[in-house]
Amino acid sequence: MSDVRTALVSEMASLVHDGVKPRLLFYVSHAGDPQRIAVGPALAAAAEAAGWGFDCYYDDLRRGRHFGGGDPESAPAGTASGSFVAGGRHAERLAWLAARFELTALGDPECVLWPALEAAGVEALARSADPAALYEAAFARLGRPVPLVVLVLDAAPQGDRSLVVAPYLYPSVLAGEPTIGLDVSSDADLRSRIEELGAREFRAIYVDEARAVAFPGGLDSLDGQVGNQGYASLTAALAERHASWGRGVLLGDPALVAAQLARARRLRLLPLYGRPQTDAIQQAEHLVRAAREPVYGRQYDDHDFLELARLGHGLQVLDPDPPFDAGSGLASSIPSPPSSLADAEPDDAELEGWAEENRVLVTLLFWSGMVRELHCLPPLLDLAAAT
Repeated sequence: MSDVRTALVSEMASLVHDGVKPRLLFYVSHAGDPQRIAVGPALAAAAEAAGWGFDCYYDDLRRGRHFGGGDPESAPAGTASGSFVAGGRHAERLAWLAARFELTALGDPECVLWPALEAAGVEALARSADPAALYEAAFARLGRPVPLVVLVLDAAPQGDRSLVVAPYLYPSVLAGEPTIGLDVSSDADLRSRIEELGAREFRAIYVDEARAVAFPGGLDSLDGQVGNQGYASLTAALAERHASWGRGVLLGDPALVAAQLARARRLRLLPLYGRPQTDAIQQAEHLVRAAREPVYGRQYDDHDFLELARLGHGLQVLDPDPPFDAGSGLASSIPSPPSSLADAEPDDAELEGWAEENRVLVTLLFWSGMVRELHCLPPLLDLAAAT
């Protein structure tokens, strides 16, 4: 094990310059929190302005099943949410991240990752789901003033086709003037505490008209109505609005787009979605064709691959779970196996000798249809090693 330990220590040292690791703001929430869709982009933008990295993690019911396409809303609960916390090694991946960044964590006090954050010695900035508390702590820690403008979003279904629009609005936060975000479900007390932080103007974007009228204290403006639009036409129009900011494309349903916020910020991905997704690809064809390779997201059906190929792109399939995006581009923490383990493998001559002795030669064979399914294999190997 000395060889393994030496390799790990050497690699970690190479990632630290003058003893200082890059700073990373780490936001945790859960899939049932409508505020996360407004708060997450605001924290991501503030972190970027301060020169920090950003990542996020949203708890959800996870069945650990492969989701191969179709409408996630019609799938059994938890099927489209990605890997198990244990099976997907979420805590282990977080520990890997904490070894390479100075993490400052904030968010939902019930998040399943807090024990792992504590074990890694991460700075716990604010254990709260309250947006006012999160903004107060985050902007003070980042050394940034709290913006004067609040963007009010609506995480609930709206319009004739019950579209969930809010996850597709993050470019409005990341590409525009400094803002913070709130969901339209916020009460009068929360508005008051946000105003105490310095916020003065409340602008709504694609908020259901009835909910906009009920927003405590009123709204200074209301931009956009869903009406009878479908996902394809709406998301294509929103992507066009922010085309000058975008560099790539994130193709997926609302839950996936919300969970992939960190990647979308880093790569400037414009979100698109359709039922089927080929409708969105076709309506935003010029944006997709000009986008940086690859397109990220998950398939609605296999026609997505063909339509993207026609425009010169592949689809990098994602799920709404780790690995965390902030680790992209960093070297793997897994060194080559010690030579003693490789030496224990039988060579062809030894295998032939065993066969001549009528021994039954057995090997384990695993198959994955695509790269994203490889995270299923380590738990199987752990089981084999343990039994």
